[in-house]
Amino acid sequence: MNDLTKQVQLIFVVETNVLVKSDDAYIVWLLKKSYSSFIDKNRCEKLFFTYTFVYMDGKTKYNKASVIRDVNLEKRLFPYGESIVIYCVDLDTCDKQDEEKFEEIKRFTEKNNYYLVAFYKEIEDIFGIDISISKQQKVRYFLEHYPKFSTVKSEYLKIPIENLMGNIGRTNFNLVLDEIIKIKIK
Repeated sequence: MNDLTKQVQLIFVVETNVLVKSDDAYIVWLLKKSYSSFIDKNRCEKLFFTYTFVYMDGKTKYNKASVIRDVNLEKRLFPYGESIVIYCVDLDTCDKQDEEKFEEIKRFTEKNNYYLVAFYKEIEDIFGIDISISKQQKVRYFLEHYPKFSTVKSEYLKIPIENLMGNIGRTNFNLVLDEIIKIKIK
């Protein structure tokens, strides 16, 4: 990293809670898989990402005062450059109630100039992890077997948000990060 390198903090606002921290491992893996040159200080040239997490404890709490307070705190604690907020939510069952909640979150992120990453149905589906086990068991399994997940297809990580429904194990994660890189590297 040199003096001309832009530093950007990615604040991932995730559904899990601070005790479980289940989404952290998956998101860090996705960052390392596709964006390692932007998170390794020794390899980055024009743009360097740091990342942190804010925990919603359920996506229905996306706009709670405690979540907004934590996002603002993370922004204040990063004096080296810009902070970018990325809400990460599962689309779950996609019944009427889920769709309405997702649309609320979408409007909220747009209004606040935040990014929105969605996983269909759940973030664990990206990795083919059995969703019937507990969050802690999923993370333990993932961490014990993470090398096998190198087969996750990059094209599954670049699905436009409006095309996610019905495509289990897909996300717009890389589309969002690619857009951030394109804007910030100019």
